[in-house]
Amino acid sequence: MDFIIFLIIVLVFFISLEKLLRKRLGIQKQKISNTPGKKVYHWGKGVIVVVFLCCLPYAITLNDLMMRWFWIGYLSILLGFEAFIQWKYIRDSK
Repeated sequence: MDFIIFLIIVLVFFISLEKLLRKRLGIQKQKISNTPGKKVYHWGKGVIVVVFLCCLPYAITLNDLMMRWFWIGYLSILLGFEAFIQWKYIRDSK
């Protein structure tokens, strides 16, 4: 229970920090759906999700440590893909 409360506090902290930094630096948030990369983003995200859903039954049979690495890998690939698409199609984002 304490871990969940800790995660919620960390999440609120990072969301607040992002909003504060965006306001201070004058950065407007842009959506990928307003760029030509909309189709690439949706297709890429769909492919990643389908591949990991196909691997999920195998990952469930593994021990807890391997299951954690499965989710860490999934989130790393998904967020890395999203960061690449933002870099490619939204030039103002860093």
